[in-house]
Amino acid sequence: MGKFVTQMQGNIDEFTRYLEQAMQREKLFSEIRHQFRTKINGVRCCIQVFERYSFRGGNWLTMNVTTLEYVGMLKIVVMVSGGSNNILFKYWSFGVESEARVLEEAKNIIAAYKPIRLG
Repeated sequence: MGKFVTQMQGNIDEFTRYLEQAMQREKLFSEIRHQFRTKINGVRCCIQVFERYSFRGGNWLTMNVTTLEYVGMLKIVVMVSGGSNNILFKYWSFGVESEARVLEEAKNIIAAYKPIRLG
């Protein structure tokens, strides 16, 4: 499992839309599997789950992106897991390589985000 955490200025609706479109454009994930949005005491939260089948690892690869927004600041947490050969014995050369590659590509996509509007 890999994890990446970052913080930047932006709008949660704009960012999550950008992320979904970028994942499809870069062919990292073809679609978003699940999405949940909520707001508590002025803090907005969006959880997105992307999933795809890893032919190389013979398993599903899942990426969970949790985005929090408060007064124009975004906190983004990305977690990637799966893609290994099987449940009982994980072939590190397959599973971890796939997770690391997807996490690195997700970092690059997130770093390329330029907010159009803030707040």
